[in-house]
Amino acid sequence: MTTVPPLPSVKIAFSQAAALPDPIGFAGLSGGKIAVGSDCGMLVVGGAHFPDKKPWEGGLKVYNKAAYLYTQGAWKIAGELPEVMAYAAYAGTPAGLIVAGGTNDKENFRKTFRVSPGSTGVKIEALPELPAPVAFAACATLNGKLYVVGGTDSPTATTALNSVYALDLAKPEAGWKTLAPIPGAGRHLSVAGDFGGLLYVFGGCSLAPKDGKPFRTYLTEALVYNPSTDSWTTTTALPEPLVASVGPAPALGDALLLLGGDTGFFYNNGKSPAEHPGQPKTVYAYLPAAATYVKAGELPVGIVTAPAIECCGKVFLVSGETGPGKRTNTVTVVERL
Repeated sequence: MTTVPPLPSVKIAFSQAAALPDPIGFAGLSGGKIAVGSDCGMLVVGGAHFPDKKPWEGGLKVYNKAAYLYTQGAWKIAGELPEVMAYAAYAGTPAGLIVAGGTNDKENFRKTFRVSPGSTGVKIEALPELPAPVAFAACATLNGKLYVVGGTDSPTATTALNSVYALDLAKPEAGWKTLAPIPGAGRHLSVAGDFGGLLYVFGGCSLAPKDGKPFRTYLTEALVYNPSTDSWTTTTALPEPLVASVGPAPALGDALLLLGGDTGFFYNNGKSPAEHPGQPKTVYAYLPAAATYVKAGELPVGIVTAPAIECCGKVFLVSGETGPGKRTNTVTVVERL
């Protein structure tokens, strides 16, 4: 008789850092760890919110170009980007934050740039553009390369992308490489994470045209990319669909954390967005060694489309969307117990 060893428990703790210095907060921020002198810091840029009315009241989504710098326990406005943007791919580096793609609700972008704090405002360095416009992609850094997976190519897209691109962060001037595409349907609003030299991509949703509009299919599929062979395989499916989870999925010990995410419970049910009870709070830990998931707790506030930034031995979840048209400026800190 074979004895199956018990799964390890994954326990995490939450605390609060200083709130982002915006009274509402943003969805779709780009953010990462950067070097600030001899210290580590965080830089977040862009994002979008509804400052006046909620969308069902006729409110308009307003895109942001401010850059916020976190050092020594406090945030400050570091400057502004040349133009507004949100929902890009991103990676922190010591020299600054790499931002790739994104949207302003009128067009999706190919542009890639490095943003870093300067003595007066922020410095912007243009980098080689993506091969095609991309927003709402999954992104993660693996072996010094930024991977951009899936997404959409325009604000009116009725299908999602299956494209995969990589940029060597040590020599970004060499440009993007196109890699093996996602198997099966394209997807956007997935979450990616790196573990053990492999790239994991969880959930998201595919799109298909329905009455001239994009219709979402919420996904439980989990995929694994091996950069050594430029190939994809599948792993155990998620316990439930997860869309727009906080990302990249951080690796803490023997687990990748899947922090929140829209399960599709409220999508297309005929109810007004005003009735939405808030985004789910569940945190799943994916254990690569066992290819399985365990529940690891609940977020203090359910959020989606927010960056997870590993800095100073902790993971910071910065701002995000708490429900349709709703944002938070809170910054939650996650630690493994």
